[in-house]
Amino acid sequence: MNIGRVTTMAVAISAVISLSLMLRASRHQRSVVLVLLFGAWVLSPFAGLVWAHLSSKQWLPFARAVLYGLTLAVVFTCPVIYADVAFGRTTLKMGFVFLVVPFVCLLIIGLLVCTGLLSSRKASRVVDGSR
Repeated sequence: MNIGRVTTMAVAISAVISLSLMLRASRHQRSVVLVLLFGAWVLSPFAGLVWAHLSSKQWLPFARAVLYGLTLAVVFTCPVIYADVAFGRTTLKMGFVFLVVPFVCLLIIGLLVCTGLLSSRKASRVVDGSR
C-alpha cells in the first residue's frame, strides 16, 4: 500500500475521532455557531497536514520524513488530548485545550512547510548550478 494513502487515511480517521471528541466535550454548549467554529478550528490542523503532504512532492527526502513524523505525532497526540478533555480526565479548561492544541499544531505545520519549501528551492538552485 502507498504511504500517501496510509497517511491520508490516518489523518482522516484522526480528524473524525477528534471532531467526535470535541462534539462530546461540547454537548452542553447551546451555541451552534460556537460549536461549528470550534469544529472547524479542531479540523484545521488535519487539513493543514493534507495540504502539506500535497505540496511536499518536491521537498528533500529529509523534510518529507520530518513531515511524516509530524503527521504521526498529530494523528496520535491530538485525539488523546481531546479524549482527556471530553471524558473529564484533566483539570484544564475545555475551551483552552480546543483552542491551543490546533494552534500549536498549525504553527508547527506552518514552520515545517516553510522549511520544506526553502530546502526544495535551495536544492533546485544547486541542481541548476545557479546561486
